Amino acid sequence: MFLPKYIEMKKIHLTFAIILVSTFGLFAQEKIYMSFFETINMNKDYQYATSKLLKTYVDLGNKYEIILSQHDTNLVVETKDQALAKAKTMNINHVLMGELNRTGETVIVSLTMYKTIDGTKEWGSMQKASRPDDLDPIMQKIAGGLNSKVDGVVTGDIYNVTEYESKELNKMRATTYYGVEVGGGVSSLHAKNNFPAGFCGLYSGDLRTVIIDVKGSMYFGDVQMYDLSLHANFPLSTKRNTPFLSSGLGYGSTILKKYKYLSEYDYNNSWTSSGLTVFAGGGYIMNRNSDINLRFNANGFFSMYKIDNTFPCGVLIGMSLFF
Repeated sequence: MFLPKYIEMKKIHLTFAIILVSTFGLFAQEKIYMSFFETINMNKDYQYATSKLLKTYVDLGNKYEIILSQHDTNLVVETKDQALAKAKTMNINHVLMGELNRTGETVIVSLTMYKTIDGTKEWGSMQKASRPDDLDPIMQKIAGGLNSKVDGVVTGDIYNVTEYESKELNKMRATTYYGVEVGGGVSSLHAKNNFPAGFCGLYSGDLRTVIIDVKGSMYFGDVQMYDLSLHANFPLSTKRNTPFLSSGLGYGSTILKKYKYLSEYDYNNSWTSSGLTVFAGGGYIMNRNSDINLRFNANGFFSMYKIDNTFPCGVLIGMSLFF
């Protein structure tokens, strides 16, 4: 009478055990066989220390477990075929191989993971360290990338930054110049001579992708213009001689002089107004990478204020020398 119930209970326990084992199997860390890093132009001590450091960070991710090659005093670097063969004998499905290549003070860290079954690549990462002591945050990032199966690395927070990354902004320094410009143009204002001409003083910073100009300009004639403006110039190539596009915004004033003939006298009328002016145009730079360079430019301008019931606008051309 109790036998059927006993058998039923055993089935329930067995089913529960299978479910429990399966559940733990799902959450078990998958193994990766890893050869010790190959070191080029570096102390051999980094071969073992860096490999152990990466293992620590990967194991903490609870997704993979790094199985290192057997540690001996020689730390012989395995070939890909040797590593794949060893992983097969250990029934491990993945092989991880890495390299530390030092050029000057910079260390290039590269890793590749292969499928044991056919040797095809399934993940890779390459990072740069400013010096060997900068390897710790790089290993953290590489471990994060491996655990998430993202090629490269996972972007960390602002505190987990390598010294190499922190120096990137400092490496791209601006080149600054002083400049003088002679030019002129035509305006839309109604005057006897609406072709103002004059000169400009400039302070320029070449930031590689953009050239910023601070410009003070004075143009004279029946139309007189005075502006302090800021311009952004965008080179269209990285060559020493290149065209560029330009835009700018300035604040200034315009003086308009008109003459009326009354009998035997010339009667002078003058209007003055001021406000913002926008600029847009382009030009051509010569010898951009030299201590002295030459620039030709043409800009349309539009002033956001009226004088004699007209918005001042027109075109200005110029030739600038920077030193």
